[in-house]
Amino acid sequence: MGLGALRRASKVPLREWEEVRFVVPFPQMGRVHRLLASRSWTALEEYLAEGVRFHLKLPAEEREAFWQELRDLTRGQVRWEG
Repeated sequence: MGLGALRRASKVPLREWEEVRFVVPFPQMGRVHRLLASRSWTALEEYLAEGVRFHLKLPAEEREAFWQELRDLTRGQVRWEG
């Protein structure tokens, strides 16, 4: 039963996830929230003197596209921390 069930089970591709952090000034928070919501992602937020640090896990293959869109939306006012 076990081996046959495994063979018949639907296959789900594995995704590689990557943790990233970035900081934006307070006036850019709304734009970041809308971008995250458009992708159905959530992030932890840490409030700093210079703005908000977002902690986020995202699919590794979407990292570059996300970074480009984030940079465009914030008019370059984002600091990537990894």
